[in-house]
Amino acid sequence: MSAPPLKGHKACCAGKHRHPDELTARAAAQRVLSRGNLGALYVYICPVCGGWHLTRSSQGIAVTRYDPLAVREIQVRVAS
Repeated sequence: MSAPPLKGHKACCAGKHRHPDELTARAAAQRVLSRGNLGALYVYICPVCGGWHLTRSSQGIAVTRYDPLAVREIQVRVAS
């Protein structure tokens, strides 16, 4: 799930997926990590658009490995 598009958003966010909250961003990071090609991802709240993005740099909250139990917990929280 992605956050609604912003009208007139800044170029720094133009090519990024914007997630509405930390939980949804962490779920997206878990999906990427499940592919097994990255060591860690980080999620952070964007000061420009207010949404949550993923990054490889250590400027945010670490999501360091794929964890199927964490994915299930996120799915349960999102569904409720």
